Amino acid sequence: MTITPLKIWGRGNSANVKKALWTAEELGVPYESISAGGAFGRNDELVALGNPNGLVPTLQDGAFTLWESAAIVRYLGHKYGRGGDFFPEDAETRAAADKWLEWAPSLFKELFPAFINLVRTPEDKRDPAAIAASIAKTADVIRTVVEPTLAKQDYFSGAAFGFGDVALGALAYLWFEAIPAADRPALAGWDAWYARISARPGFKKVIAVGLS
Repeated sequence: MTITPLKIWGRGNSANVKKALWTAEELGVPYESISAGGAFGRNDELVALGNPNGLVPTLQDGAFTLWESAAIVRYLGHKYGRGGDFFPEDAETRAAADKWLEWAPSLFKELFPAFINLVRTPEDKRDPAAIAASIAKTADVIRTVVEPTLAKQDYFSGAAFGFGDVALGALAYLWFEAIPAADRPALAGWDAWYARISARPGFKKVIAVGLS
């Protein structure tokens, strides 16, 4: 079957855009990455495509347009990977992975102040107290919510890598790359999981592309 390349609109340094790109990579679906959003602009074009928010990521699959990163991940999984490890057919297994897609914004909420200060704020204008608090809160959330799951299984999706891991992979990259190693507490399950996912070719191609 010949698959017409998808079009994924969005800047490559956006955590939400990375979810869509990584999903396409993992599923082996051909796609065209179109820079948009942020400094690239083109928001009016996204509205014209059918995304009333004019935000990224926006997906075009033939005549079909979809927005919101979680919806895009689910759509790609359902259409191009259903029944495999990435997007399981079993409802319970799929839902157990899906909850991490819903929960990911809770982690980003805690990590965001540290990320903004350390990556997008000049050094002389950073708020050390806000950074320290953000790191502590993020670590606490990982310790209390994430670690119990990763103590029982290798991936958020279960025994194998899947779409539940994509939900948190881009955020984990921010944690490990933006936060100095000396300021990051050891989190056994989280650290080991990151070592596994960061070795994947798709991660290296579209997630580990630097911070900005």
